[in-house]
Amino acid sequence: FIPVCYSIAPFAVFRPAEQIRLDICLHNQNVKIVGNGGGYGYGIMGATHHAIEDIGVLSSFQNMRCFIPFCNEDVAGVVRHMMDIEGPSYLRLGYGILPEGMALPEFSPVRKLVNGDAVTIVALGPMGLNACQAVHSDKSLSGVADIFVVSEMPLRELDINLAKSISKTKRLLVVEEHV
Repeated sequence: FIPVCYSIAPFAVFRPAEQIRLDICLHNQNVKIVGNGGGYGYGIMGATHHAIEDIGVLSSFQNMRCFIPFCNEDVAGVVRHMMDIEGPSYLRLGYGILPEGMALPEFSPVRKLVNGDAVTIVALGPMGLNACQAVHSDKSLSGVADIFVVSEMPLRELDINLAKSISKTKRLLVVEEHV
């Protein structure tokens, strides 16, 4: 069996952080932690329910891998990947619907969503939806941005297509909902 622990993100991460670090990560245990409403997902509930530091904290722990799906339709593929790897993992659930007409790329830590030539936008998980919506809503921005979504932290290496895009555009905009 693979243990899976679930709660809203601030309760899944911050209160048990010491146990996650020492009991799970240090010993490289195959435990999966699921936090719902990462970032400001529960924003209306106040600071006790914000989880903007969850990725920053957990990705600094030895052996921990953090997964951040791009949209609702991405969750199943991300979970399959997470469950196939050995060791501690954190799944940060957010909310977002795949834009109509957009094909969902197969899971990888970094995926290209939109082609452009003037700026490279890198977004963490569902923040990629915000980037796509901003570029799509203004027709004058069509073809302006290469948009990439990051769905795993820490990044073990820089994606070659992302590196090429940054080299091409010489402009980088990072959109994230974490510290």
